[in-house]
Amino acid sequence: MTRRLQEIHYNDLVKSGLSDETIESMGCFSMSGEGIYQEVFNSDEVSAKWRRASGYIIPFMQDGKEVSRRYRMFWADKDNVDGKAPKYLTVLGGETNLYVPPGFDQVYAASEYLVITEGEKKAAKAVQEGIACVGLSGIDMWADSAARKIEK
Repeated sequence: MTRRLQEIHYNDLVKSGLSDETIESMGCFSMSGEGIYQEVFNSDEVSAKWRRASGYIIPFMQDGKEVSRRYRMFWADKDNVDGKAPKYLTVLGGETNLYVPPGFDQVYAASEYLVITEGEKKAAKAVQEGIACVGLSGIDMWADSAARKIEK
């Protein structure tokens, strides 16, 4: 297990079929719920719900530079009533970017096709298996941000 990930976060990535090598190359790392809240909402006024949460970051890289992030959240049971707490977040008002997994260029160069899927972990798994694939962030990323309400 990579030292940058808490066990629960590492296990979530492994459950998606990702190898240690893929997880390491993706650059994922754990962060406290408080830290995620501060990045997503650009605010230091963190509620207890966010202090009880944690998550991991999936960096979106382009030309060796991070261009955006997705946050995979893990909530305390009492804060995820009816499973309505968001599973994934991105910075409020941030751009929607295509997720190009590490190793994509090499796989794509040897491929005759391109697969587009929903989700960063699915795209990374496909590339791991030799399938040229990029990922679109979850369906909510394409909705009007004003129409989405996240309980802070």
